[in-house]
Amino acid sequence: MSFTITFLRGATISGSADMLGTINANGQSFSRLTLSFKSLTMTGSGFSFKLTGLLSWGYDYASSSETVTMNMVLADQPSGLTHWFRNYEIQSSYGNGYTTQTISGRYYNPGNGYLDIVSQIPLVINNGDSMPSEGQLQFLGENGSWARINFMPNSLMIEVDSDGDGVADWQVESATN
Repeated sequence: MSFTITFLRGATISGSADMLGTINANGQSFSRLTLSFKSLTMTGSGFSFKLTGLLSWGYDYASSSETVTMNMVLADQPSGLTHWFRNYEIQSSYGNGYTTQTISGRYYNPGNGYLDIVSQIPLVINNGDSMPSEGQLQFLGENGSWARINFMPNSLMIEVDSDGDGVADWQVESATN
């Protein structure tokens, strides 16, 4: 399929992609959609990228959960520098009044290298809150360095180990929700 999508602030995504899907015969709705593309163009004010990759979404009606997976390369135009999302996945489970999420994957930046993203403790987001009220998100870099966000009911704590010795060199706590 070929398409052009224009967003509110004028950014566009255009090109062609293949779409595959699985239909849940009982619920007569999609349980999986996969979008595969070799050359999409994303442009906006001051940026232009060529996108290559795969996006997949799956929903399990029995457990009220969904999974979004992304493997995608963004090539900056005209520099050609590439950003890469590899095995990036968000798993969400919907409860009564809250959502639980786990996040994992690798992001590669051409100037700074890779960053592994993992939720050590699942994130819990209460309906109506702007931030998770519990959970932990960790970002792992080269040489054992890391940054971690610990979510608590009314605050979050950011910790950073910049020298890779396993001990936080810097931390700050901030009010949320």
